[in-house]
Amino acid sequence: MAKKTEAEAIVNQLSFAVKELSTVAERLRQAGYPEIGDEIRTLANSGSFFADEFARLSRERAS
Repeated sequence: MAKKTEAEAIVNQLSFAVKELSTVAERLRQAGYPEIGDEIRTLANSGSFFADEFARLSRERAS
């Protein structure tokens, strides 16, 4: 049970980080830095993929 709670906390933290990175990327684009914004968006997308995979693997291990 503790491992599931820990895994859920990690997924929640990753999801929060992805949301924040996406916000930063959009602000950079709006401020006239589209290239940097695109790079940050790519980083956010990678983080989102990692969070999804971590959640999937955590569910598989729990079952």
